[in-house]
Amino acid sequence: MNNTKKSIHEEYVVCYLDLLGYKELIDKSYKDEQVVINTYNVFENILRLMDIFKNRKIDNVFSKANVEIMKKIKFRIFSDSVLITMKMKDAKFSFDPNVEGYNEKLQSVDFLRMYLNIISFFCLSVAEKLGYFFRGAITIGQYYQQQILNQDNIFIFSQSLANAVILEEKAKYPRVIISDILNDYLQEKNSKKYDDPIIIFDKYAVRCLNLYRTCSSKNNKHQEQVKTKLEKISDNIKRKMNTHRNEPDVMEKYIYLVEQYNNCVGKIPSMKDMQINIQKY
Repeated sequence: MNNTKKSIHEEYVVCYLDLLGYKELIDKSYKDEQVVINTYNVFENILRLMDIFKNRKIDNVFSKANVEIMKKIKFRIFSDSVLITMKMKDAKFSFDPNVEGYNEKLQSVDFLRMYLNIISFFCLSVAEKLGYFFRGAITIGQYYQQQILNQDNIFIFSQSLANAVILEEKAKYPRVIISDILNDYLQEKNSKKYDDPIIIFDKYAVRCLNLYRTCSSKNNKHQEQVKTKLEKISDNIKRKMNTHRNEPDVMEKYIYLVEQYNNCVGKIPSMKDMQINIQKY
């Protein structure tokens, strides 16, 4: 193993996600193996869409930075879990100041927020296309990964992953918790001192990823796409609530989802009538 001590203790930002309702998918797959293929296709199509975006010709510095972050992020999808990692050193790079749209040096917090936006997009896309929702956590810390003999065998030793798993287990509801370590880093490094709605507090005063952040746009064309996405998510939530209406523990989680969803569409004047009426369930 030809690795330095520095690489073993390298700092990463790590997101660990758990797909809720996975047992239901497994049970369905016993009756119809196409369920497995469909699930694979959903993840492949979402990641393929990101790959297409990576190859776009962009001259705006913020969009270009977003593309660079996409190139640095690594996805690992196994069973009901998704691991999304990025080296912290990859959140520290700059661009040619002559690029159109460049007005000031981007900070590491700008790149980390782009990382968070990508996770938000990923989670919401899975909710839309697969009809299942994630619970998870994001943090910063030591992460080490190495192949054993060949690329089919992977060894992972990670403090940050262990901490993210612990946080995810405490999350209870379909939400992605932002760790204190990550939040403190963002606050400390944010010399511009502005708030970004990618991080919110939910009704339980828990700091979470705003899964609907990518839905906020004043662009009319984009709003039509957002409306279609939100309508599909609404249908998926209502379908699950009808299926599990006699299971209080499960319904509690979907009521939480409805409240988050309603809060999002309630802020978009043209979509207020898309709110879900919880009283029907």
